[in-house]
Amino acid sequence: MILVLNILDRNNGSYLIFKKGKIIFSYNFILEIGEESILKELDIFLKKNKILLNNIKGLILLIKESSLTQVKVIFIIINTLGWNLNIPVVCKFYFFKDFKELLPNLINKIENNKSFKYLDIKYKQKPNITLSKKKINYILE
Repeated sequence: MILVLNILDRNNGSYLIFKKGKIIFSYNFILEIGEESILKELDIFLKKNKILLNNIKGLILLIKESSLTQVKVIFIIINTLGWNLNIPVVCKFYFFKDFKELLPNLINKIENNKSFKYLDIKYKQKPNITLSKKKINYILE
């Protein structure tokens, strides 16, 4: 079984389980601020479908749209799961196609790799960082 984390936008995600090239389970969820909901929702999804994490043979991360902070946190989660289970992980960023068109190639990459290799973050958008306009008067003693 291959676990897919599909980040649809900054507020919505889904988990999918693929087996023999077909989706056998899916679960949509809302991303909460802080992104810790990703693990909470994974636990709910696995328990609901009676799947043991040890039965997962690969992880696919799909990010259609997300903030830089979300990308960093999600990458930490996926890399930690992959490393802990010693399973391959692959990712596709900012795609415009239907994600189902991308899956055969990504599943093939999972099947050709047998162990964990760290995913690098490839955030292609310009970070939206705002500097505070507050003026702070520091007093040095």
